[in-house]
Amino acid sequence: MVTSNGSVIDQDASKFGLLRESSEHAGDGPALRERLNEDGYAFLRDVLDKEVLLAVQQAIADELRRLDLIDPDGDRSTSLFPARPDLSLYRVMDHISQDERRALTRQPALTAIFKAIFGEEAKCLDYNWPRVAGPGRSELPHCDWVYMPRGTSRIYTAWMPLMDLPMSHGPLMILENSHHENPHTASYLEMDADKLGYFDAARFKHGSLVHGGRYSRRPDRVREEFGTRWLSTDYRLGDVIIFSTRALHATLDNRSKGFRLSVDARFQPAGDVTDPRFEGPNPIAHTGADTNIFGHARQLADGVQRFLDKRRGAARTS
Repeated sequence: MVTSNGSVIDQDASKFGLLRESSEHAGDGPALRERLNEDGYAFLRDVLDKEVLLAVQQAIADELRRLDLIDPDGDRSTSLFPARPDLSLYRVMDHISQDERRALTRQPALTAIFKAIFGEEAKCLDYNWPRVAGPGRSELPHCDWVYMPRGTSRIYTAWMPLMDLPMSHGPLMILENSHHENPHTASYLEMDADKLGYFDAARFKHGSLVHGGRYSRRPDRVREEFGTRWLSTDYRLGDVIIFSTRALHATLDNRSKGFRLSVDARFQPAGDVTDPRFEGPNPIAHTGADTNIFGHARQLADGVQRFLDKRRGAARTS
């Protein structure tokens, strides 16, 4: 059984499947573009420099030890980094140095793949996301585009496991064909998550309150809405999945007793406009700087005013 945000993911072949591999096309730009256009993703096995990946893994593990989050008595035969009992943790590890991040994202194998995809020089955003997910944790369904819409539209996400991640350990899953234009995400993809104040960011979807750039809290209902399948696999160190920033994705629940380590980065043509929040020696990323309590208060006042105007209009026409 696999779950995501506590919802059981039906593994019937019509509702759940394995990712299609594209490893044989790692240097073939037209073939990779065809896969990205058709599937919304390109999954390549064993193409990355494991030594570079292990260096980032070690840096994250050192931080987990410094924070005393690793269980010294845990079972390392099932979890590389066992978590202390009853610990709930999901975090982007911002302490990872820029040098370590750039060694990861500028490794020749990865930059060559993106140069082939774009047919021109590619670059990675200066900010990337080394992530740690503890037992029971998962990421909700969302599209990356709503978090970075201020630069070029020619941008892809690269998600890389920093350890072997079977489906029981909560790896990435993609919603099949969700990158194509569709009525479900049309208005959602017009959002800029960092420009939403607290009140504007809250909405109901699939019977639950969802906030910010998340699409839904119900991966099972998302699949039903689209009528397609969730796709995942047992990932291994050295794998990478590249996917459209308009594709809905999430993670399975980490049902192990240890930490799941991964990193995701964004690549675009080097000459295209870059979202300014993610470039430079000290990128601000998602700081919430676009909103503050005064903005929230104004949004609340505006919302109340719109409600009263509607009431008055309804009273005049009745």
